[in-house]
Amino acid sequence: MFNTLVRLLAALTLCLASAATQAAFISLIPSTLTPAQGEIFSFDVVVRGALDEAVAFGFDITNSAPGIASFVSATVAAPFDDDSALFAGTDVAGSAFPGVTGDPILLATLKFQALVAGTVDLGVFSDVTGDPNEGVFFALDSRLDLTSSVHIQVQAIPEPSSHLLLVAGLLGLAAITILRRG
Repeated sequence: MFNTLVRLLAALTLCLASAATQAAFISLIPSTLTPAQGEIFSFDVVVRGALDEAVAFGFDITNSAPGIASFVSATVAAPFDDDSALFAGTDVAGSAFPGVTGDPILLATLKFQALVAGTVDLGVFSDVTGDPNEGVFFALDSRLDLTSSVHIQVQAIPEPSSHLLLVAGLLGLAAITILRRG
């Protein structure tokens, strides 16, 4: 009877631990999906639905078109400590002891600059099978993969010189019309 109870408790513990992992997911919250050319924009990297405290994280930044948007900076969110410099091969990393709870849990804010008009996919990636420092680490649970992206459409803005050239051309046409009539 006692062995059966121990086995039942062990199975229940495993089920609860796996349920906690499956409930949490990564979300990227952009400041805008359509930044103007030259504009600095950002997105927050958050964990939603975590049932356990997050104690550490690490991830790489992905950019499908570096010529359209360039990475500017990463700010690890408080109360996490910025551990990015400690892990070669990991772009952004942080840790907090005690861990962080809540929903959502803000991990970091990433800033980019829109360079030219076009579309770009920006995101985060964690190699949980190949890099022991990547993913979100929970106090009592397993690691969570940190892979997600957002689609950004950089908007072109007309250059002031283009407007000036257009106005000058219209004034020239008006002057020619007036001279021909008079």
